[in-house]
Amino acid sequence: MAYLTKYMSKTFTTHQVKIEEVENGLKITETFDTENVISFISFHAKPFLRSTNETEIDSFQILDLIGEIYNIPALATEFILIDLKGAVYIPGNATELIEYSVKLKPFRSFYEQDEVLAIGEITADSSTVTVGLSSTGKNSVRINGSIYDRYILSDFPFIPVVEFTKILIVYAKPDSTVFYLAQGVEALSAVEPDYEGLFVARLIVNVSGIVIEEGGNNGDVLVKNGNSQEWSPRLTEAEQELVTIETRLDDLNDNDNSLKEQITAETTARENADIAESNARTFADGVLDSKITAEKNRNDSQDSAITDLGTHQIIITTTTSITTNTVGTVTGKGQHGRNVRINNGVNAINITVDTSSDANFIASYHKLGSADVTFVAGSGATLVQIDGTAVMTGTAGKQTACIERNGNTFYLQISNR
Repeated sequence: MAYLTKYMSKTFTTHQVKIEEVENGLKITETFDTENVISFISFHAKPFLRSTNETEIDSFQILDLIGEIYNIPALATEFILIDLKGAVYIPGNATELIEYSVKLKPFRSFYEQDEVLAIGEITADSSTVTVGLSSTGKNSVRINGSIYDRYILSDFPFIPVVEFTKILIVYAKPDSTVFYLAQGVEALSAVEPDYEGLFVARLIVNVSGIVIEEGGNNGDVLVKNGNSQEWSPRLTEAEQELVTIETRLDDLNDNDNSLKEQITAETTARENADIAESNARTFADGVLDSKITAEKNRNDSQDSAITDLGTHQIIITTTTSITTNTVGTVTGKGQHGRNVRINNGVNAINITVDTSSDANFIASYHKLGSADVTFVAGSGATLVQIDGTAVMTGTAGKQTACIERNGNTFYLQISNR
């Protein structure tokens, strides 16, 4: 048992204990007046300091997985804790000392897994996901042995679905923002978007509503749909794909009914045409030719509309300022409802939000150039800066933005890296 017995019979003016996180464990430095005693604890250390409560003066112990106990006789006000990033914390009492010690990585058991420790209610409407605060007043996750807290709710705008289904993933990363949203592509057979982080919740969004699956501590999910909610086993990827297929089949059945009605109507029309043809073939041929031409034009129009909807991302290469009405450089498609990559190179440009854009305008942006991209309000428009900035600035390729319109007010959210 490691114990500083050689100093226990002496009286000292100062006695300081510094516990410093190092790459593979902990370094403990005890200073008795001008004398220092240094010891090291390996990564096998248990995940907490504990009070011995053996005397009226607080003393503390750190336990090792291999059975060794490190005794540290000292008052809590004489402690200094330093984490791996160099942040210094001086606890005011024993409670603060023990609470802060669990945030040091070497104090954590390597058996602990990444997990969501506290999360508020997750809600969504047709264009925004909101992660509310838990009853503790904060949301917390454990990632790589460290705890990350967020004390304000998180709002994530996303592009609304138009016809099919998309999957959204709320996840956590080990940084000050903590929570993020990954957005999948709307499709007949929607798949999960790629993301790197700790899973928090999955949202399946279609025109009929939104199903929210929140991760549970036992690996199950809390499924919410409307006012009802229930715990269900977490689906495997194969099971999720089956649910997606079943959903698509339901949609297809609805489409089949419309198709059957259309076929029935066309069959009746053809029977009538046959009767007319027996009396006046020339007239019937003319009617049939007219129907064929109209049907071809209708199909061509539908094919064009489907192609347009299938373009989810465009690029605008420019050296001068543009507006929200500027179309893609290659595709000629507008920005509304799409992710817009801005290739401005070394040229600082403005994007003017224009009231002549779609009444329900929404779009996301990704800056590819190295120069700034600034959003400005056009005539009659109001630009609300949700993150307190209207400029995408910094290293090329590491800034994103999202704009949504309500009346003549455009809400702008920017993430700069």
